[in-house]
Amino acid sequence: MGRSRNATFTILAGLLFMLVALAAIFILMLAPKPRGGAQPQVGTPQAVACPIGSHAPVCYQATVTNEGSGSGAITCQVSASAGDTAMFANESDTYTTPAGAEIPPNGSFVLSVLSKPAAGAKTVSAAPTVTCQGVS
Repeated sequence: MGRSRNATFTILAGLLFMLVALAAIFILMLAPKPRGGAQPQVGTPQAVACPIGSHAPVCYQATVTNEGSGSGAITCQVSASAGDTAMFANESDTYTTPAGAEIPPNGSFVLSVLSKPAAGAKTVSAAPTVTCQGVS
């Protein structure tokens, strides 16, 4: 009689293990999958000559590369050091890639940033900061 209890216990333990394993697989299947969209990486802004007519004394360019596994739109923001001002060439502190112009994996584009020093200052205190994120 002891052997039949051991066999029953072993069978029940095996069934319980399989039930837990199936539940775990089911939960993993329901978990949201990471999207393969754009994952932008922003290069360090480099000082460049300002475009004629921009009225900005200091300009920068930053290369944005999509390091994600899929194409996608990208939105970027620029922020200046304390007191300075910075904006993209579109005269805004935000830039979004145009509709229908998704950036492919390993694709890149260059952002131009126009900077002005704080009132009374002759130069900007530091290069602006550009941050970008993929748009879902």
